[in-house]
Amino acid sequence: MTSPRFPFPSLPAGWYSVGLASELLPGTVVPLRRFGRELALFRTQGGRVGLFDAHCPHLGAHLGGGVVEGELLVCPFHRLGFATDGRCGSQPRCYPGKIPEKLSARPWPLLERDGFLVAWYDPLERPAAWEPPTTDLVPFRPLRTRRWTLRTHTQETGEGSVDLAHLQAVHQYLSAEALHPVATEGPMLRAAYRLERRAAPGMHGDTFHMDIHVRLNGLGFSTVDVTLPKQGFSHRLWVLSTPIDSETIDYRVALAMRAPESPERVHRALGLLPRPVAVELVEAMLWREFVRDVELDFPIWESKAYVDPPRLLAGDGPIGHFRKWARQFYAALPTAEASAATPRRQDDHAGTTTSANPSAPPTMDDQSSPRCGPSEVKRPVT
Repeated sequence: MTSPRFPFPSLPAGWYSVGLASELLPGTVVPLRRFGRELALFRTQGGRVGLFDAHCPHLGAHLGGGVVEGELLVCPFHRLGFATDGRCGSQPRCYPGKIPEKLSARPWPLLERDGFLVAWYDPLERPAAWEPPTTDLVPFRPLRTRRWTLRTHTQETGEGSVDLAHLQAVHQYLSAEALHPVATEGPMLRAAYRLERRAAPGMHGDTFHMDIHVRLNGLGFSTVDVTLPKQGFSHRLWVLSTPIDSETIDYRVALAMRAPESPERVHRALGLLPRPVAVELVEAMLWREFVRDVELDFPIWESKAYVDPPRLLAGDGPIGHFRKWARQFYAALPTAEASAATPRRQDDHAGTTTSANPSAPPTMDDQSSPRCGPSEVKRPVT
């Protein structure tokens, strides 16, 4: 599955969000389009969750239009019922005899992680060889989440996590530096940065800095741990990018904050309020700024094309290293990258390191990156 804007040989394999666990109530059926396919997501009355190819194996009715009865998803056409493992578990009286074993819906591997329902997709239908990690949510306040439908690709959204120059050019950080080289191990990529930003009126000092630790688990499930040392609090972000088709994604972000012990360290005026009220205000301000920051990327993502090979500058960050790591998720290599010369075994100026794969991308010349500004943002999904 390819497109003129994103000439990849397939959609990338990985674990991808298909919904929030809290929103899928018992007895609920949700028709979905993901990975270029029609799907049906449902939860049984007993709480089990299933994800099927949408069309009934009997005569092709869309199971997303069916109903849940007990532990079965019942087809709207002939009322055949399917358990979460795909097996046909009931048939109406008009069909006498034993249920054929081949009459089964196609189930998708499905997990719950950090309150999200994530499904395994592989263009070659290989079984999952890894799973995304689980977060202990006990120290955090309740999750806040929002999603959009965007005209872009999961690799493009993931690439932003290593694009140091755009943090200053687009997101207007005063400085952005890598705390250690990007490291990869199998489907996991780690990066860490220190960012400096201008302080809002009422905050202590003219500027403040934050340390962020990024972990990509494939191209669809990413977490970002953010610490503000001067303000004395931290939070975790989730960035979940799921292909709808080769040019469109379902993009979900979430935030969970650890309550600051002293909200007045964030803003002087918060010390005048009861602590629960102050904590609520800190979280609301943090969430508003995070969503605003995320949306700055949207007009760029929705209008850009994937350039291969790119003409990189050293200040861009380890984009070459990221792209090499991302190749593993496709059914085959993109043509231009597959025919490229073997990279040199050395770290590039942008700060990469080798792990399971000993080759690093070529070195780039160090030049400053141009500034670019935001335009109209994509409206969120309601």
